[in-house]
Amino acid sequence: MIEFQQKPNLYKAMNSEVKNWKADAKAIKKMGCLSNTLLFVIGRDKRHVIQQGIEEGLPETEITLLEDTWEQLIREQATLSENSNLIYAAKSTHSVHLDRSDLIIAIVKELFIASK
Repeated sequence: MIEFQQKPNLYKAMNSEVKNWKADAKAIKKMGCLSNTLLFVIGRDKRHVIQQGIEEGLPETEITLLEDTWEQLIREQATLSENSNLIYAAKSTHSVHLDRSDLIIAIVKELFIASK
C-alpha cells in the first residue's frame, strides 16, 4: 500500500479516469446503437475489487461507490448493441486481460467464429 501511495502519476491517472467517466460515456452514447453487432462488455469482479481495496486500506464506502459507478457505466455500454454480452470476470481487477486471460482468449475465439 505504501508503494501505491507514493506514486503521484498513478493518482493523476486515476483522477483523469474519474474526471472523464461522464464525458467518455457521452462519447460512447453519441456513437449510437451498434445495431446487431456482436459486442462483449467485460466487467471486473466488483466484490473482489472491493475486498482487495479494503485489504489495501482504502475506505469501504469510497471503493464501493467507485465500483457501483463503474458497474453502472459498463451496464450502459452493454445496451449499445442488440447483440450484447455483459460478462463479469470472476476474481479479476481492472486488469482483466492479465487476471483472466483465459476469458479474453475464449471471447476472442467466439468473435472469430462468429465473424465467419
